Amino acid sequence: AEGIFRITGENSQEAFVRDQLNKGVVPNGIDVHCLSGLMKAWFRELPTGVLDSLTPEQVMQCNTEEDCTNLVKLLPPT
Repeated sequence: AEGIFRITGENSQEAFVRDQLNKGVVPNGIDVHCLSGLMKAWFRELPTGVLDSLTPEQVMQCNTEEDCTNLVKLLPPT
């Protein structure tokens, strides 16, 4: 089965939901694929990537939950 981040939502619905959320309104009955698409767009549109301060090697060596917890502590504060 494909995950929610693999299936794209309907563009017209994403535009409507984005507009509503930007106005502080949460519409009823939002498709999960629409929400996942908006989440991906939000991360894409950030001025810098969330993990940009880490090297690819640091990320690739994150094999356990403890490794990942320690790696997150290296991220700059927001």
